[in-house]
Amino acid sequence: MHEDVVRIEELEPEILQGIHLTLTRVPDIVEVYKSLNREELPSRVSFGKIGELDQTRFPIGKFEPIPLPSSEERQSFINQIPDITITLRHTLTNLTLDQLQTPYRHEGWTIQQVVHHLADNDMNAYLRFKRALTEDEPLVHSYREDLWAELNDYKDVPIETSILLLESLHSRFLSVLNGMNSDDYHRKLRTQLLGNITLDIALQRFVWHNRHHIAQITSLIRRNGWS
Repeated sequence: MHEDVVRIEELEPEILQGIHLTLTRVPDIVEVYKSLNREELPSRVSFGKIGELDQTRFPIGKFEPIPLPSSEERQSFINQIPDITITLRHTLTNLTLDQLQTPYRHEGWTIQQVVHHLADNDMNAYLRFKRALTEDEPLVHSYREDLWAELNDYKDVPIETSILLLESLHSRFLSVLNGMNSDDYHRKLRTQLLGNITLDIALQRFVWHNRHHIAQITSLIRRNGWS
């Protein structure tokens, strides 16, 4: 029998990335929302069953971490990072300006917004990693990604700007990752929703998040017959 779950939509990166809060009562929802320092409940709270993922929103499924990865498993995640922008460029090849303004799902972000979001998310992730490597379990705050996506740069700046940013950022991030030892990956971040998470988990989430959004774009292209 599946547990009832609730997803607070499009507010916290952790929720957007498929993390399910197991909540069975409305008061629980209110308390979690208050903990995020929000004044009002979200306009959309979707209830569902674990395992019944929206394939449009989560085309590669929810994030499922490996709590204690082997060195080989860890390296496999690192090795995926150089391919992220290559895959993204290939996916976006030949899309028109009108197609870039198409939401990947009903009431979702446009392709252009998704690309700019990837740059913003990865910048935040990179800085969080560096803080965890130089501070003792720093508290990292989330950001209002739903509101960031409404700012002018998401609408006016060409996607190439964010792709170039991602290429440069990933190059620096890889340098940091390749200089880390096993103990470094056990260092932790403190988050508002997930508590303490290791850099091993943060690395896996980084890779999953990029694959997740690229798959959303790929799914839209396939559904609309643009390829």
